[in-house]
Amino acid sequence: MTRPLWLLPLLLTACPDEPDPQPDGGLSCFVGNPGLDAEIQIVHRSVEGAIQTTSVAVPLIQPPQGGKVMLVGVRARNLDGCPLQLSASLRDECNNKILTLERRPVILEPQADGWAVPKDPINLDNFSNLPGCPRSDNDRRMNSEPYLLKVSVTDKAGRTAEQTQPITPYCGAEPEFARLCECECRSRFDREECPAVLPDAGTVPGTCWDGGT
Repeated sequence: MTRPLWLLPLLLTACPDEPDPQPDGGLSCFVGNPGLDAEIQIVHRSVEGAIQTTSVAVPLIQPPQGGKVMLVGVRARNLDGCPLQLSASLRDECNNKILTLERRPVILEPQADGWAVPKDPINLDNFSNLPGCPRSDNDRRMNSEPYLLKVSVTDKAGRTAEQTQPITPYCGAEPEFARLCECECRSRFDREECPAVLPDAGTVPGTCWDGGT
């Protein structure tokens, strides 16, 4: 039996659409006990790519985009770390001013000890790249001065946790950038006061582009 042509639009609209893919790719990596409150411990990434529990000193690292950042993350349990929304901020307790804030989704990887840590720590993606320097509006230098770090997380089920900790950012973890870091991390940064303190990189190999300093 041939269906009338006028029925075709009705038949087409009656067919359900394919469901949209999940933004997280359907990932899930719950770790811990769902009946307990979510817990986090602040960690940071070293220059070498190691995950270190944060006590006080946190290195200022030069990322590919330039400037100096603190690579801050969490060790977490009783939540789903795939993905986890991570928020980090730095406050100057001398004037109660929030100097910098960064939010991003990250992926954690469960460990045998019942906690989850940033996946693939050699890369920067699963850490907050919390900007440190340069800044033109800070009253104190960033290098070797105490500040208050706050880190909070939210998983896709709405579980939350946060922790606040005094830290001291410092230059020198990357010796080749130490002089530039000390200059960029002064109070009230002025680019004119920071001459090229790195050797000229010349041209990028295989191109005519200036590699900068």
